[in-house]
Amino acid sequence: MGDLKMNLVYEPMPWVADAACSNKKMPVDMFFPERGRNNMIAKAQQVCAECPVRQQCFDHGMKNDERGIWGGTTGRERRQLRMRQITVEQLAVNTGMFDCRGQI
Repeated sequence: MGDLKMNLVYEPMPWVADAACSNKKMPVDMFFPERGRNNMIAKAQQVCAECPVRQQCFDHGMKNDERGIWGGTTGRERRQLRMRQITVEQLAVNTGMFDCRGQI
């Protein structure tokens, strides 16, 4: 059996220091709620709504397919957004909206 080699890359996230969730003493599990805990999701999203680095947090969650609340969105919401993005790109290619250089 071959060796399974994983390359873990640490990506610095300097914006985290400015995040609303890191400036307050709040339980981490608020941002990683169990399925069906809509009240916890709503509380986390309230914190995110006032966060100065919400966009950076959202981008991180999208890029890394993170679990939990990132940038005010749930994992499910981010998956749906990714699917829509792919669908829109595929639609554009399939309908000829883009020329061979990828321009409209």
